[in-house]
Amino acid sequence: MVIAYIQDDIYDTQAEADADNAISDELMPGFSRNQRWAGDVKWRDINNDGVINSLDRKVIGRTTPSFIGGFTTNLNYKKFNLFVKTDFATGHLVWNHIKNKGYGQTQGNLEQPIEILDSWTPTNTDADLPRFVFVNGAKNVWRGNEGSDFFSSTSLLNAGNNKFWEKGDYLALREVTLSYDLPTSIFKDKIQNLSVYLTGSNLYYFKGFSGDSPEAGGVQYGTFPVPKTYTIGLNLTF
Repeated sequence: MVIAYIQDDIYDTQAEADADNAISDELMPGFSRNQRWAGDVKWRDINNDGVINSLDRKVIGRTTPSFIGGFTTNLNYKKFNLFVKTDFATGHLVWNHIKNKGYGQTQGNLEQPIEILDSWTPTNTDADLPRFVFVNGAKNVWRGNEGSDFFSSTSLLNAGNNKFWEKGDYLALREVTLSYDLPTSIFKDKIQNLSVYLTGSNLYYFKGFSGDSPEAGGVQYGTFPVPKTYTIGLNLTF
């Protein structure tokens, strides 16, 4: 299960931000709980009590797929054979922490994702991404810490910005094998069947997720992608 704070909007101007200063954000340091800035996230006050806290989180999805499956196809034409195997999953969410950590700049010197080009700036006020702040100081990306959050629970699963969670739906082109049956008459019945084949595995993901491997839902701290492999082989039947 994924629980997140809901980003309703981005404050385009300082005047818009000041208009919400009566709302107290308990996840910010005391001196800034009633101060917003242009480019910050406008958080949804779900219970309308004038306070942003853990009661304003919402269940937005799950970390495990709601449906999984696959398709296989085997086509023959004369002496050619084509085998295609796919698998898919849908209904799960993934948090790409490599990208989000770079956007949140928790260390202040991380490689920045390309998404910062679409973040709020004084000359780009019509943005879906908040202003770029070192060490996630405005808590616009996630609202707690990376390890345990303000309420001593798993921060990234329970206190992130819903806008930074991504759908993990995918269709994987898992295997494609093309084979060709060679003539065996020259072997005078000593070889009944002879075919050569080329197999490619893990060739491509049709996905919207910005990371490499969408299979594992939840928080991805960074893993090696599933490697593509190519195999050339020979099948003999004596």
